[in-house]
Amino acid sequence: MGISETSGLEVRAHQKEAVNSILDAIRSEKTRCVVWMTHGSGATYTLALTLKELFGFSTPRVLVVVDRKDIALQVKEIINEVLLGLVNFVSIKTIQSLNNKTEALSEFDIVFSLGLFGQSLERLSEWRRSDPLFILTNTPILGKDKDFGELIYRYSFQDAIDDNVVLPLKLNLGINFIESSQEERELIFDSILSQVRSHAEKKFLVTCESRVEANIVYDYFTQVLGSESTVLYTSDVSDREANLKRFRLLGETRIIVVVDMLLTGFEMPELTDIILLRKLASHTLMQAIARVNRRGSNKEYGEVWDFGKNDFNILDGLIFSEVEELVIGGKKTVSDTSIIQRRITPIGDQPTDNDLLNRGQLVHILKGIIESQDSFKPLNIGLFGRWGTGKSTVIELLRTEFKNNSKYYFVSFNAWENEHCDSMSAAIANSIADSLYFKRSIIKKLWFNFLDKFWLRKDEWSYTLLITFLVSAGIFIFNNTSPTDVKKALSDVNSISSLTGYIAIFSLVIGFLRAGFKNPLTQTLVKLIKNERYKKSLGNAQELKESITSLLKAACFRLFEDDKETILIIDDLDRCSSDKILQTIEAVRLLVGNSNVIILYAVDKSTLLNAVNTKYEKESSLKPLKKARDFLGKIFQLVVELEKPTKGVCDKFIFDRLYKSARTEGSHNVITGNTNEHSNQDVPLSERVIKFDELSVDEYEYIENDEYLEPAINEAEFFSYYNRLFEIENPRTLIRLHNTVTFMKGLYPEIVINNTELKVYIFFIFLHEYTCEHFQDVDLYLSQFINLNEAELPKKLHDKYKLFKSEFSSLSSKQLTSICSRVEKLSLPHSLDG
Repeated sequence: MGISETSGLEVRAHQKEAVNSILDAIRSEKTRCVVWMTHGSGATYTLALTLKELFGFSTPRVLVVVDRKDIALQVKEIINEVLLGLVNFVSIKTIQSLNNKTEALSEFDIVFSLGLFGQSLERLSEWRRSDPLFILTNTPILGKDKDFGELIYRYSFQDAIDDNVVLPLKLNLGINFIESSQEERELIFDSILSQVRSHAEKKFLVTCESRVEANIVYDYFTQVLGSESTVLYTSDVSDREANLKRFRLLGETRIIVVVDMLLTGFEMPELTDIILLRKLASHTLMQAIARVNRRGSNKEYGEVWDFGKNDFNILDGLIFSEVEELVIGGKKTVSDTSIIQRRITPIGDQPTDNDLLNRGQLVHILKGIIESQDSFKPLNIGLFGRWGTGKSTVIELLRTEFKNNSKYYFVSFNAWENEHCDSMSAAIANSIADSLYFKRSIIKKLWFNFLDKFWLRKDEWSYTLLITFLVSAGIFIFNNTSPTDVKKALSDVNSISSLTGYIAIFSLVIGFLRAGFKNPLTQTLVKLIKNERYKKSLGNAQELKESITSLLKAACFRLFEDDKETILIIDDLDRCSSDKILQTIEAVRLLVGNSNVIILYAVDKSTLLNAVNTKYEKESSLKPLKKARDFLGKIFQLVVELEKPTKGVCDKFIFDRLYKSARTEGSHNVITGNTNEHSNQDVPLSERVIKFDELSVDEYEYIENDEYLEPAINEAEFFSYYNRLFEIENPRTLIRLHNTVTFMKGLYPEIVINNTELKVYIFFIFLHEYTCEHFQDVDLYLSQFINLNEAELPKKLHDKYKLFKSEFSSLSSKQLTSICSRVEKLSLPHSLDG
């Protein structure tokens, strides 16, 4: 299913891709999908094309929901143009008209949201909780706490620029109009007037804080430029539509003053400049500045003049082709050498129960193996993978799968954390006892002990009770009767019966208390902890094994159901020394005698094999590697190795784990830098050469700030871009490199405000990691990059060097040396010489 090649309509490549993505989602019966197409890329036209193709093979009842009546009219016009007579199959309504009419939504098979955001989108999403909803948006809405559906297609602002769909934007930063004095405001007006007078071809849209401010601005421009120069378009102007018509025409009317109107949905290719005299919310800001990115005759770029202290590090990966700070009244937005230094928030590499590496299928299979009644127990499973590839995350996902299943106990043993214990057997036993016994209530402990001493050992406790009865009877008779009384009592049958009953009850109570408060496992553990030479006390191993087996049987016992099962996780084994790896494997054999134990080893297979191989080499065995492999074959009944993450999966990990907050509103980074097209790299990111003026990396004065720095979407794209180039597939390594980037931005905040500096830092971080991983002459190869010398570089570095030279050759060797030095100081060591 896809868009027809013979539709006869003019369709751009990105629109075709978007239509096919939606049709594929409908075919797959997905219910929640997001299509993110930047402003000016034809989202409405894409929707119309989708409906045309959809009605070609089906006749669903379709509803399109928008946020304003004028938008609804525009959408109806475009859909009618594309669908011709099929427009009657589509209902187009505003979100306001649907209020308190949620029942009516059930009449439609598919609902499309077009341009909704914020509470309106949340409300519609809630109404269509379990029914098909497709969200077409040109304002990113995947926030930190909102998940409106699966992102099935993304066409960013930069993508649209690269495809010549829209124009690049130039940003001019000025002082804050609202907080300015009257004298400073007049200077701001003068800077605007100079633009109006020197560029006769330009059209300006000015947005103000209020209608009062709008009238002041309107009066100023009409007094200075004449009454025909400027029009007012606010809600209190009765002839505003006539004013708009005048503004659209070529002529003397060059300025239109607004408050909120025309900031969204207004299409006028001739509009060249937008002047912001106020601060806008990020979603409105993105839509407002997009009014000037439409392609028009003799128009090379759209220009944005910010006098509202707006935050331009927003959502859609927006990168301005040029940024200029205006000097107005002797003031600049940020001083020449003063840069705000904010706090940073690195992320940890803890395991997560969120499947970012596509391990769900493996977890599903493992769960089935564990739950299978046909699986033989005990079962030893080897979960193999290199250190940092997500073995612990697989375990967390597996634990989550069993979260609501009371039949299984999870016991985790971290070998690395217990490496310095004298006895790995005692350490493992302690982990089991801690999970199954020590953390239980007193009642549960007594129940376990009762099961162990009475129910599960019926034969043993009967002898204990008999001995206790005889001893108790002797003590009772000796202390409470004389020989005469005994002779008399023995002749009285009733007295003998009473005496026997008392002794039996007394014996039963004593026996139960003795058994209930004596836990063989805890006693053994205490003894082992005190025994510094446990490894030489071979008799204790058998005693410990019996104690663990008893506890496991008691913990897993269920009277009217199948017994519970214990899943023992051995994690971080590959961080231990060879001796401790072997000791751990031997210690786990203590559990072999229990039929309800599944043992899952999470370990790097080469580390495990090397540890066993070392053992046989020390014993001077022939073919030690063969023996090592045979040894592991006796341990494991099942092994599985984690696959390397694909490039696409790595991208998902980068965007959803490392840069998850980059999609949220209110980010603090201001991105700068000049971009040109770069056609040699087949990657979905900024395929362009970046040029910028040389800056000294040591001339800034930092201003401390307690706000936390937020990542930006363009940083995520750079990170993904270079990860594809250097092919680093280890998620834990990617976390470390991301934290290096974050640390760099905190220490050297000038990186944040210069898009190209950020990019070259990320490049060097990846280059350093790659050379450390693959070569010994790390310093030599780094210096050759710095000095632009390809002569002695190995073949693996040639493509990296060519990209480096094409993008960063304008930097001096002094700058590159300083950047490289900073990167090395925040990277893992690679030389014994320090």
